[in-house]
Amino acid sequence: MGPLLAIACDSCQDGVRGSVRFIGTLTAIARYGVPLATLVTVLGIFTARRGGRAGFIGLAVLTVLLVLMLVLGRITG
Repeated sequence: MGPLLAIACDSCQDGVRGSVRFIGTLTAIARYGVPLATLVTVLGIFTARRGGRAGFIGLAVLTVLLVLMLVLGRITG
C-alpha cells in the first residue's frame, strides 16, 4: 500500500505520477525492506523476553519505512 500511496496523484490523468525519480528505491524498500522488518518483528515478539518492546520497535521501523516511501514517491524527476 505504501508505494501506491507514494505515487498516487489526484490531478494526474491516470491517477499515477508519470515520472518518479526513486522508483528503484521504492521498489527495493517495498520488496525487501518491509518483509524483512515484518519477519524480524514477528520473530522478536515470539523469541525475545520483552516481546512488547520488540513489537513496538518493529512497528516504529515499519512506520519509518512507510514515511520514507511517501517522501521518495513525492519527489519527481
